[in-house]
Amino acid sequence: MKGQPDRQLTRRRRLVIALLTGAVLLPVALLYWAYEADRKPADDSGRPGSWMSATAEQVADLTRVPVPALAVDVRWGHQNGFQYDLGVQSFRLPGEQTGTFRDGLAVAEWHAGKPLDPGTDDGLVHIGAPDPRTEPSMTCGLFESRPPGHVTSTSVCLAPRPDGTSQIWVSAVRTP
Repeated sequence: MKGQPDRQLTRRRRLVIALLTGAVLLPVALLYWAYEADRKPADDSGRPGSWMSATAEQVADLTRVPVPALAVDVRWGHQNGFQYDLGVQSFRLPGEQTGTFRDGLAVAEWHAGKPLDPGTDDGLVHIGAPDPRTEPSMTCGLFESRPPGHVTSTSVCLAPRPDGTSQIWVSAVRTP
């Protein structure tokens, strides 16, 4: 008969331990979930890191690079940031229009090589543009503009395509 109370006591201990473990782990799991949900905000939430709905004209205004009328496969995106906003554009131009486009930009010096601002490559991939990191050869330039209340650093890269067109990638970071 003495063994019976010990079993009940052991069951109660197990139950109490299980309940205490659950009471400790549940808040930890909820905090982790809230942290992870906060890291990737929903599109158009207006929170830092969210991709915002924007027209091509709004993104061109942010980047200070107008999209030429003859451009095809035009893509754009605007990411809202805590300290800066990111604007990205991608399009293709007929080869004979590339020089005219390039000459119309405020870039002081062009150089062969990878983009000057590699941190924006993920934004270009996000909008469905070809990944500039995979390009064997490209020409890039950088310019800065100062619209009222902001400083915008814009990187423009061009790469020839086998079909005679040029792929253009534009990324701009606007700071307050």
